Amino acid sequence: MERTVTVTGHGSTSLVPDRAVVRVAVTVVEETVAAAWRRVSALTDLAVATAREVVGDPGLEAHAVSVWPQTDGDRRLRFEARRGVVVHCGDLTVAGALLEALVDEVGDALQVEGIGLEVADPTAALDDARERAFDDAEARARRLAARAGATLGDVLTIDDSAVGGPPYPSARAMKAEAATLVPGEQHLEASLRITWQLV
Repeated sequence: MERTVTVTGHGSTSLVPDRAVVRVAVTVVEETVAAAWRRVSALTDLAVATAREVVGDPGLEAHAVSVWPQTDGDRRLRFEARRGVVVHCGDLTVAGALLEALVDEVGDALQVEGIGLEVADPTAALDDARERAFDDAEARARRLAARAGATLGDVLTIDDSAVGGPPYPSARAMKAEAATLVPGEQHLEASLRITWQLV
């Protein structure tokens, strides 16, 4: 029976985000559904126009439309309307300027839900993580083969189904100060399950 050894190697690499996804919402409260809808729609249109002016030609999504009744402290029925807006900034440097412009234009109706940092093309980083994972697997396999009184032969199988996934931020991944974003680093991991022949 052919003897084999199968190990899983792990590799990681660091990369710096180069684009941002800004998520905001416009929320208003009015006395009627129609008034709430008209105002939230107008402010959302203003937010979208502002984003186009600051970012240029961003990827835009206006979604998460909702209107619901609420009662204020005087038991008066009011209606709150909300629309979410997502702006994809191809240039990381404009994300802070975009937030400042939205605050200026939309005012207190604006809610900032968060800023996500992304890497436009992680291909090179992923290839590097795979290389590191292969080296790690090979080193482990050599140690196990030596313990068994053998050496490594040909590679029989490689399973990279666990490779990749979106980069995850380190503890330093994002800092925000005076609307200036400092991206820090993100880490991308790869795992390879490899089987060698033992000779």
